[in-house]
Amino acid sequence: NPSSQTDADALLRLLASNVKAMPSPPEIVVFPPMPFAARALELLEGSGVSVGCQDVSVEEKGAFTGQVAASMVRSVGIDWVL
Repeated sequence: NPSSQTDADALLRLLASNVKAMPSPPEIVVFPPMPFAARALELLEGSGVSVGCQDVSVEEKGAFTGQVAASMVRSVGIDWVL
């Protein structure tokens, strides 16, 4: 995992560039740490790379410290969970 947003951006840009250069890329999904997920969606848009979350809560909604509800993840455009 990258240790900063700057490191995450560099990795995501490199990935997007490499995938765009592939003649027939496979389906690729990355699962960045939650603090970097929104930026990953932004940087990978149009690259053919999907973004997922590493984990979601079993609770549908509510305040559960450190957990993210699947509905919250879906609301920002993330379709995958590891």
